[in-house]
Amino acid sequence: MYVLTDAIHDFYTDVELQRECAVYCAMDGRPSAQVLWVMGTLPSHVNPPAFAHSRFAEDRAVPGPNLVFAAFACFQHGRTVGAIAADGRFAASNIDIRRLVTFGLVRGLLRRVYIYVVPVRPTAAATSGAADGGLTVGIPAVSSAASLADVDTPVLSTAGRETSKREKRLRRLLTHPRTLDDLCVALGMGAADLLALVQREPDLQLVQR
Repeated sequence: MYVLTDAIHDFYTDVELQRECAVYCAMDGRPSAQVLWVMGTLPSHVNPPAFAHSRFAEDRAVPGPNLVFAAFACFQHGRTVGAIAADGRFAASNIDIRRLVTFGLVRGLLRRVYIYVVPVRPTAAATSGAADGGLTVGIPAVSSAASLADVDTPVLSTAGRETSKREKRLRRLLTHPRTLDDLCVALGMGAADLLALVQREPDLQLVQR
């Protein structure tokens, strides 16, 4: 999952950057001279200003800047790349969403959203037998400048039920908040299976940032 950065404001006013993006994200079977030039890999003997007329150039239906900007605007929390790519209007306009993501990351227009698994502690009310008796998120607030790794969040044991080997391994790893990707590698599990495991645990929370 990816979301826009503040640099998208520069993209909106930078005509040259819009042109480069439109050329790069245009669908085609193989990269043209425009694509190679944008990525800085055009052969040295090709004159960049004349690349469109060189033997390396190909005919490409380049999407308009408004459509490219509309595609970027779709990158919001909760929307995956697959969901955006499934929007037929972009394919019909010759926009390759995966190339758009690549360009956005290279140019700083997009950033990846990481999912963290965060262990939580019971609040004083919960541990003293309050009426709700449930667990609440008792971790300190994390500012945008702070690191989730700095949050002191001891792991809680499961409430009165037998834990599986995977659950025990997961809890041993969660001495601090860790990304879903990191845990998938450490546990040898797929993201869907790990998410299902985490969501069964009342004292584990998912945080996106």
